Amino acid sequence: MMREWARAGVVLAMLVVAAGCASGRPEPPPPFAPIAAATPPAAPPPQMESPPPSPGPEYAWVPGHWIWRPWLARYAWIPGHYAVPPQRGLVWVPGHWIWGPGGYHWVEGHWRAI
Repeated sequence: MMREWARAGVVLAMLVVAAGCASGRPEPPPPFAPIAAATPPAAPPPQMESPPPSPGPEYAWVPGHWIWRPWLARYAWIPGHYAVPPQRGLVWVPGHWIWGPGGYHWVEGHWRAI
């Protein structure tokens, strides 16, 4: 029985020591290392596309554009295509890159009233 009490006392002492270590001052964070901004460089000029014949009179040509692929660290060309406007009297405003705070930003293409 004495051995069980002694073993329990040792375990309790170890827990107290471990708790004291865990409740001490935390390690300071590592020094701040600035990460390079993931803003893309200026996009290449648009590629020249010759649209194929329209599939119908209600279709509008949506030109291709460059899209930034950060995992490749380069631009990829998205070819143009035909699309039907959501309603009559709309024209396609192509997406484009603009310079702003933090680098270049993509403005999505959208339909706009004539």
